[in-house]
Amino acid sequence: MKKIAKVAAILLLALFLVTGLTACKAKYELSFNTNCDVTIQSITVSEGEECVLPIPERNGYSFEGWYTDEKFSGEAVEKITPNADTVFYAKWAKLYTLTLDTDNGALAEKTFALKAGENISEFLKDKTPVKANVIFGAWFNGSKMITDKTVMPSADLTLKAKYKAEYTVEIFKQKVDSDDYEKETITDYAFI
Repeated sequence: MKKIAKVAAILLLALFLVTGLTACKAKYELSFNTNCDVTIQSITVSEGEECVLPIPERNGYSFEGWYTDEKFSGEAVEKITPNADTVFYAKWAKLYTLTLDTDNGALAEKTFALKAGENISEFLKDKTPVKANVIFGAWFNGSKMITDKTVMPSADLTLKAKYKAEYTVEIFKQKVDSDDYEKETITDYAFI
């Protein structure tokens, strides 16, 4: 019976120590300055506890991350195990509207939001309109064809699809030593 009482006493002491140590952990407040009209409530986190930071949304902007410096120096923070009260500052990038004029071609989505400096060619690589009797040629900004170096400006932009039609050229070459002709056929596509 004495053995059981000793084991029970040891277990109770261990439980008391674990509970007491947990209760004594410091608590830290994580505050969020969203730099806009979006509000995020502060979070209280216990010492040693990891916290994944929330991801806010703002119309017309892309969230670029949380920073511990209001000048956004250093790396963005996604999660933290705090050792002090901390204020996080939200960094945003303005989004601009990219509109695709498909010239009566079929394309599921024609309006997109992109950041200034984002590569347009890379973004559009899987956005190909379909139009009867022609094939898609390229996207144009006015008279300039989009290249792999074209980036989104700091303004809204509309691109127009231009298509290629199939053509056939038949070349008849007269043989030098006779009145016979040799026929050559070339088929290709060209912008309409």
